[in-house]
Amino acid sequence: MIRIPFQIDADMKDRTETEEKTETSIQGLHVLLTEDNEQIRSLDDPALAGITILAMTANAFDEDRKKALACGMDGFLSKPIAIEELISTLQNSLG
Repeated sequence: MIRIPFQIDADMKDRTETEEKTETSIQGLHVLLTEDNEQIRSLDDPALAGITILAMTANAFDEDRKKALACGMDGFLSKPIAIEELISTLQNSLG
């Protein structure tokens, strides 16, 4: 198992936000990173077939991104993974 540490803003409860918060929290989120399986979108269980899938690949051209999304991916990350991009993509996929 690989764990990617995310820092949680412990002082957030004590702050007053001046702008409307639009981010989705990823606190407590569990993420599984795995190889692609042709099987996922075609599973019989709708809950499993509808799971959020983010493509992660070293192929970072725009046509690769379009192909991944056309194949049913919910988001796209190019390798090497930038933590900020991962967090943003997770937030967009969950929001």
